Amino acid sequence: MLTKKRLISYVLSIIFAVCILVLVIMLDLNFTIFSKSNFKSKAHSVNYYNRIYDVIMKSCEDDTMQSGFDNSILYNVISTQDVEKDSNRVIDKLYDNWELNIDTSKQRAALNSNIDQFIANKGYQVDDETRADINVYEDTIEDIYVKTISYSKEHVNDIAAQLQKLKKLSKIIIAMMIVLGAILAFAMFKINKPSIGIGMMAAGAILIFVKLYSATTLVVNNILILNRPFSDLVAAIINQVLQHMLVIGIILFVVGIIWTIIFEIRKNYTRMLLLDEHSCIIR
Repeated sequence: MLTKKRLISYVLSIIFAVCILVLVIMLDLNFTIFSKSNFKSKAHSVNYYNRIYDVIMKSCEDDTMQSGFDNSILYNVISTQDVEKDSNRVIDKLYDNWELNIDTSKQRAALNSNIDQFIANKGYQVDDETRADINVYEDTIEDIYVKTISYSKEHVNDIAAQLQKLKKLSKIIIAMMIVLGAILAFAMFKINKPSIGIGMMAAGAILIFVKLYSATTLVVNNILILNRPFSDLVAAIINQVLQHMLVIGIILFVVGIIWTIIFEIRKNYTRMLLLDEHSCIIR
């Protein structure tokens, strides 16, 4: 039958496990999703910038063909360096809430020059109506570039605002979990030391289960949001979070087992010593 102290310690170990879980998740989010440097690093690892460039060029080429121009007019208009620079501006906006301004004047000037050269080589005559059509085409190419990189300025602004709130909230939660976890650990250490290890094992087991469950039931790599390059970037970050959960879960579980065994052995050894002393006194 469980003693009152032991029962209290097990209840505390459950709360302690929840604290560890929340703390691990919040810390991991700060190192992954809430980290601008990690986001940019993952963007490079999935070749995000080059793939977004390919998406832009494919859309521009399709529109160019429909407009009656040759795809040669797109030569040297947009570069992968332009895409990376402006994509990073969007990321900076998301994480630092900077003013988002994608300047396309350089690309537009290059496109306009290529069109003029194309018209001159073909010997076409350009009237006001044709010039208006050219302006509409250039507007479309500019719009493709901006929207493919930033997706939607309104949504970017909303996400940036929410991300700032979540980052602040996560720091408050981390501080609360550290304080509460320390208090619970101190109480359990006084009441029943092995229960600390039980809490660690419980938290570790849940983290391991989440990773294994996601691997068998959630097809993370098949997520489709906006376009394939962005979807792969999101999937890479989610997989990173899940992998961290697995590693931390294993560490917590192993440390919890070691902690429990050590203090159970010490407790049993102390109990045996007390029994020996009691039997000696009786003799």
